[in-house]
Amino acid sequence: MSTLIELRRRELDRRQKGLRTELKAWTERTQSDPLRRHLSQVARVSETLNGLLSVFENDPKWKNPDDAAVMERGAAWEMLILTAYSAWDVFREKLALRLDHSFRDLLVGCDDLMWECYEPAMSFYSPGKPKQPPLVYLSSTWSPVLRKRDSRFQDEVRVGLDASGEALHHPACLETIQKLPIPLLGLPWFQVAHLPGALLIGHEVGHAVEFDFQLTDVIKEALRNARLTERYEWIGCAREVFADLYGCLSLRKYGACAMLNINVTSRDAAQDPGFGLYPPRALRIRLLVCALEHLDLPDDAKYVRDLWEATYGALPESIDVDKVVTAIYTSSALQLRSYLKPPAGNIERIARLAVDNHANLKLETNARDLFCAARHIHETGTPAELDAATPRLLDQIVNGHAGQYRYRGKAVANETDLKSQMQHQLLADRQAGIAWLKELGFD
Repeated sequence: MSTLIELRRRELDRRQKGLRTELKAWTERTQSDPLRRHLSQVARVSETLNGLLSVFENDPKWKNPDDAAVMERGAAWEMLILTAYSAWDVFREKLALRLDHSFRDLLVGCDDLMWECYEPAMSFYSPGKPKQPPLVYLSSTWSPVLRKRDSRFQDEVRVGLDASGEALHHPACLETIQKLPIPLLGLPWFQVAHLPGALLIGHEVGHAVEFDFQLTDVIKEALRNARLTERYEWIGCAREVFADLYGCLSLRKYGACAMLNINVTSRDAAQDPGFGLYPPRALRIRLLVCALEHLDLPDDAKYVRDLWEATYGALPESIDVDKVVTAIYTSSALQLRSYLKPPAGNIERIARLAVDNHANLKLETNARDLFCAARHIHETGTPAELDAATPRLLDQIVNGHAGQYRYRGKAVANETDLKSQMQHQLLADRQAGIAWLKELGFD
């Protein structure tokens, strides 16, 4: 009959091996669609967590334990396993939704939209060591939200009220979970029923670009030099201003109109002149209009202006708004317009092809164009037309990039090339996991 100590050690062994088995299974899942796009993300997280669990391969007290070692170290080993499970759970549930046919095409399509908005910045700002693009998921927030890399994931970690919950709130544990290498981009659950709202992804990618490529100081410096009347107020909301302007550049009036929708409020609130984390609503819409004018899209600008003013009256004129847009779009340090171009496809034609279920829709594969077409149908067509066109547009987005592997935003020809490119990064990820052991007291 086994002793209590033997049973305890055996139980811990099964727990840590169970996670390794699951990570291996997920790596295998990402070798085929619809998860092929995420092979590099899963591989990086897996290797980091395998490094974190390497104590079970290397610690002599684990490999040849006596009763005293198990009693003294058992709780710490268990916290380590819990930390690894909790870190993986942050990503597991988001990836698992892609296996559900109700959500698969939407999330894969949003992955591709995010990629097309993010990849140009990644290639420009970080060609030598590009970042891993965000992972899109569904959340309970009312609008899209980015959890940047190195975010604290306390709200993502589910804990109980027992000792395990206490362990997962340990500062060293939280610091470990914080360092996973992939940012997250959450969409509201109701986005499943309304594809055109997903164009807010362009705004959230703007936040990812700012954080990933350390542009915060550059953005603020551009505003400081713009000779603004309300300089302090504009700098205070610089992050949202940059994200709005990035969204316009990524998705033209279609991204701007998605922003209009979440700014609908009472007439009094719409005219409130107060600054905060965001510019005042009316000035924010004026910013979008000015951005489209600056991008040589006067018809887009007029459309957005007319749509807002039909409900709320004339937008305020502001010298500051013009200066803000000019400062960001012409900054020699940012160079936004040199690497990111507005969608160039014939959006109205693509929308009509989708509504009519025309065979030529099969020729369209650009995710930005196809999402903009969904927005166009929403704004100019009927609900029935949007209902009919949405699955056709999603099918085009998903199949347009089917079979692709991606590493840090770039399309990779095959799995062999992907593994070759990732070799050094995976070694670094494993070493990062091993380094976390010291932070958790396993040195």
